[in-house]
Amino acid sequence: MDIALVEHIADIPPEQFDLLDPAVGVVACHAKVQQREIDGRWRVTYLRGTGEGRLKAAIPLYACRLPDWSDPAYDPRTWPLPPEVREDCTTARCLVVENYEDRCSGLHVEHSAREPRQLRQVLAAMARVAAAQDRCLSFPYF
Repeated sequence: MDIALVEHIADIPPEQFDLLDPAVGVVACHAKVQQREIDGRWRVTYLRGTGEGRLKAAIPLYACRLPDWSDPAYDPRTWPLPPEVREDCTTARCLVVENYEDRCSGLHVEHSAREPRQLRQVLAAMARVAAAQDRCLSFPYF
């Protein structure tokens, strides 16, 4: 799989994006993700994976622009994490994977690309993006 970062959901074809994880339905469809992109509280980058001439993965990665989480439920510091981990989970230090507002989420990875080798490649790419920003990855709804 070839992985790249893109800045706008418009760089990802809607029909291909919506086929990656049909189980998420309207809460994470291309149109809804496009609406989230204009939310000034968050900066989004998309991890796009392609292979065999088609889209294999398209994962939104959200960086919060606010000093505090918009809802305590989204704040990893309220989760049952070890104290040394919990205290470092500020908005400035987290990169939220897939969804920052709905309590339901999916993984926009094509079914055939969900085998361990390809998923490791996707997760490693997300980790590199987070490390380059000195952030950790937060998976609030997985």
